[in-house]
Amino acid sequence: MIVVLFRSKLTLAAGQDYAAANAEMEQYVKTAPGFLAVKSFNAEDGERLTVVWWRDRDSLEQWRHNARHVDVKAEGRKKWYEYYKIEVAEVYRQSEFERPRVEATSVGNGGLPMNLNGVEWANEQGVAAEELYPGVTRKTLWQQKDGAKAWILEIAPGGKFLEPAVHAPGPEQVYVLSGVFNDGVRDYPVGSFIHNPAGSSHVPQSKFGCKLLVFFPEG
Repeated sequence: MIVVLFRSKLTLAAGQDYAAANAEMEQYVKTAPGFLAVKSFNAEDGERLTVVWWRDRDSLEQWRHNARHVDVKAEGRKKWYEYYKIEVAEVYRQSEFERPRVEATSVGNGGLPMNLNGVEWANEQGVAAEELYPGVTRKTLWQQKDGAKAWILEIAPGGKFLEPAVHAPGPEQVYVLSGVFNDGVRDYPVGSFIHNPAGSSHVPQSKFGCKLLVFFPEG
């Protein structure tokens, strides 16, 4: 088994076009012969780490020379990456441990049955902020392999996206936690909920600053 460590940091130009290409490649790589798994992590300094597992060297070499992959890498070097570093290693030993799943329990809930298997949580205080545009930052609280994810998006007073946010392949749902959010047409005060259907687009901005919870149920 081969493991690839891909460390990178994005430029300010890595906007919606990068997000679309990254989402495309995340799905495309899963169809490649010999692909096993992929996981991504963000560090506090903004560096990102993507770990990819391959069955063997031949399958990795096929992916390296895949025409679409080559095109996206070239675009990344031209526009999206401040830098990236790749390390490739061959696994010579592997061990595993998995704690047995806890069955449904009623402890501490007044005797009512509960099942907490699969529950995931995150505190935004422990998540590094990533600058999307000047005055616009996001924190990824939760993300799934199918592209579903949840963000905390903060827009400083006068901040705005420099290009339209296009909602694809699924919808975007927004809750205004603080401040006043503007989508390029109207203002949404604190407490507002917005559902943007798939295929819609807007230009997020804020005259006075705002903080949003943004959810993409389908990526």
